[in-house]
Amino acid sequence: MYTNLKLRTLLLLFISAFISAFIFSCKPEGPQPPSESGNVFILNEGNFLAGNASVDRFDPETKTLSSDVFFSQNQSPLGDVLQSMTIIGDKGYLVVNNSKKIEVVSLADFSKIRTITDFASPRYLLPVSSSEAYVSDLFGGSVSVVNLSSGIIKGSIPIPGWTEEMLMTSGKVFICNLSREYVYVVDPETDTVTDSVNVGMAQQPAARQTKPTLGFEQRRFI
Repeated sequence: MYTNLKLRTLLLLFISAFISAFIFSCKPEGPQPPSESGNVFILNEGNFLAGNASVDRFDPETKTLSSDVFFSQNQSPLGDVLQSMTIIGDKGYLVVNNSKKIEVVSLADFSKIRTITDFASPRYLLPVSSSEAYVSDLFGGSVSVVNLSSGIIKGSIPIPGWTEEMLMTSGKVFICNLSREYVYVVDPETDTVTDSVNVGMAQQPAARQTKPTLGFEQRRFI
């Protein structure tokens, strides 16, 4: 659980290598922004080991809420601990942390397209091209490289510890690490780490900053 401290430490990582510190705290995971269909998806993590994760869908135009749309459409539970969701085109990628999988669904009706497996403990998915995505991991010691067309893990990028949220800007991918003081910089053309920047422990990307700056916030746990 995160602390409720109101002070926030904002570590600004300048592309020119200048870093300055601001206020600190944490931000809660909020609902996904509206998709191209206009729907808002509400992620319900569920209870650890209970296997009761779910997704609700809210239509802002009709003001209607559809509960547990994955189970309703597929007649099977989503899994244990829904960590995050990434929308790519007309598909949703549901990262189910403790089930060690990603469920790929059609946004039109939430029917299951495929299941991507063989993760240790996946956290977030970030598309880095039209054909590839990176998946961070709590225990994997690496970031997985996934082929979006086939759903096959085609490789990995060794990064020690707990990799978390990721951000792509200026042709580079910045990967936060909650067990290290470094943000790792990856070239998506070669899938290799090209640099690392010390920004302190427990980072997460702040909102996208106006170039040439990129912001990171610190998380605090209890």
